[in-house]
Amino acid sequence: MNPDKNSPLTINVIGYGVVGKAQVHLLENLGHHVFVYDPALKRTDLAIHADLTFICTPEQVADDVIQLLHNRGVNPPYIIKSTVSIGTTARLAHKFDTHICHNPEFLRERSPFHDVLHPDRPPLRLRHAGEPAVVQRDVGVDEHDDVAARRLRAVVLELVVAATG
Repeated sequence: MNPDKNSPLTINVIGYGVVGKAQVHLLENLGHHVFVYDPALKRTDLAIHADLTFICTPEQVADDVIQLLHNRGVNPPYIIKSTVSIGTTARLAHKFDTHICHNPEFLRERSPFHDVLHPDRPPLRLRHAGEPAVVQRDVGVDEHDDVAARRLRAVVLELVVAATG
């Protein structure tokens, strides 16, 4: 993890559908180095030493995606952007003994790029195998606040740093 909050991060985005494209748009606008992995679209860039990996795939393939990341030695933490069933993050953290955050997207199909740059409710849930508690932090965001995405990034980094020591 790059400790300097102002330096560009190396970030993987797994899945390049509506959520993945919006996530890439946000991260590139924030100046980060983004690698996209979506074999269905023949995009197979994957940074092993990434600072963060966002999983933007349907819930039914989350296990397979984390298994792939684990097998390839991609550094955690992994941040699931997909809507998943209650308990999924804890189950996966325990199964793979790794740090996993859940940061669901609230995107409208007609305006995903605007919505990702101006989030109105960014909840984060962090889980590591063996930890009974869930850390949750909500960030208040004004709909006209053009730094909302930076606030969300700062909270993600804060939670990841707290989880990884």
